[in-house]
Amino acid sequence: MNLHLQHPEALLIQMSSEEKNAFGGNQSWFNRYWQKEAGCGPTCAATILTYMARTKPQFEALYQHNNFTKKTFVKHMNQVYRHVTPGILGVHKTHLFINGVVDYAANLGLHLMVHSIITHPATIGARSTDVLIQFIEDAFANDAPIAFLNLDIGEAKRLQPWHWITITDVYMESNQIMAIASDEGNKRTFNLGLWYLTTKKHGGLIYFT
Repeated sequence: MNLHLQHPEALLIQMSSEEKNAFGGNQSWFNRYWQKEAGCGPTCAATILTYMARTKPQFEALYQHNNFTKKTFVKHMNQVYRHVTPGILGVHKTHLFINGVVDYAANLGLHLMVHSIITHPATIGARSTDVLIQFIEDAFANDAPIAFLNLDIGEAKRLQPWHWITITDVYMESNQIMAIASDEGNKRTFNLGLWYLTTKKHGGLIYFT
């Protein structure tokens, strides 16, 4: 298994001439303190909605601007933030993220189909990577970036807990399910399969069509 988005260039955000282009959004670009602290959910949503708008004509309205510079993308992030709005615990439940993204699209006259796989503490020890692999294959067959909520990293490394990132590639390495994600404007590689089998809190993966 070696799966990736068909147009990774659609995730690039143009930075200043002194900086390399960002790979997706970065919550530190928000202006207000709480947005910077808890803005990973709306940043992930903004990144996914931008990819959909840039690659699928029927979803073009999801990005309301005519360029993809950092300054303009931040305007998009703020528009999405009004719908995917962190509470005191951030966007700490998958349904908060889903409802916000669907509401954002609905306000633009668009209907999104939601696809998700959710982890719960009670299911640890009973999860199957077969389910995870099928979900991933379906997402990439639809050329859909995957929103990933990780509240507890389990036994995985290279992850921040209590965080949303955007999965863009998945591949097998030594029988491990590895993922590459857009995280704070950079690429992050981690063991998705190990996370899925060992995380002890609510979390999940979501894509939209």
